Amino acid sequence: MITIQPYMLAALGAVLFSATSFLITKHVLKNVLEDVFVFIFYFNLFAGLAGMLLWLKVSFSFPSPATMGIIFVVCLLAFIGLIFNYLAFHKGDISSTGPLMGLKIPFVAIVSYLLLGERHGGLVYLGVFLSMVSVALLSWEHRKGVKAKPAIGIPVLFMTMATMLYALSDTLSRVVLREIDSWNFSSYFLVVNALFSLSLYPFIRNRPEMKLTLRTGVYLLGIAFLALGLTVFFYLSVKMGDNITVPNILLSSRGVLVVLATFVLSHLAKNPVLESQNRRTYAIRFVGAVLMSVAVALVIKKP
Repeated sequence: MITIQPYMLAALGAVLFSATSFLITKHVLKNVLEDVFVFIFYFNLFAGLAGMLLWLKVSFSFPSPATMGIIFVVCLLAFIGLIFNYLAFHKGDISSTGPLMGLKIPFVAIVSYLLLGERHGGLVYLGVFLSMVSVALLSWEHRKGVKAKPAIGIPVLFMTMATMLYALSDTLSRVVLREIDSWNFSSYFLVVNALFSLSLYPFIRNRPEMKLTLRTGVYLLGIAFLALGLTVFFYLSVKMGDNITVPNILLSSRGVLVVLATFVLSHLAKNPVLESQNRRTYAIRFVGAVLMSVAVALVIKKP
């Protein structure tokens, strides 16, 4: 019998925030604010302000200089990963790029071995192989006049880069969470990422999109609070479970939700607000999303 632990519930909460954020972000980047770097700039600023609200709940705690240094590295890796992440969302289909976040699990397994000395059994490497197969399925395209095939192009490469950087960031975050509580770490994570976003300002300050409309501002604020929920629940799960792998495995289930949601919006609701692919493509991508979930689940199996 499977026992659901509190840290697993926290990870499942992160799944809901993450999947919802993915879908709304794709809509914003496609239909509202198409400039990715302007989006990242304002999104991180709003998320940083939201993160500071956590200090109304918990006492402010300043970590040691060494821990603070690791926090900056964690945030820098996540910030660069975020750029690749949203470039992938902007240029590719969300039902293809979203589930590819599951690739973070094999990367976490490899990075944790290299940096923390964690050893893994043969099933982990089988999971890596299955993840590679799922990439081809999640990248499947069948557009009018184009032969159906795996289209591993720029969006997939961008998302793969994002997952590699996120894997490094997540692995180091476990080190930090041994020193401070997850609430303060979540605040620092969002606030420091907001500071990194300020580096974009000199390059985008003259772009027309910098003048936000009320509609765009509401969307950005909503996504920022979704990011707050995702960050809090994810790092709470890591802290309570004292591991980084299981929370990431559970988080990978968002890929299935994203594929199902985009299928509904594109076909059942007849509203291709996010993307438009045929039913066969979504069926193949759904198989890929499920396969990704199976692949990453192998990581927690003992050899």
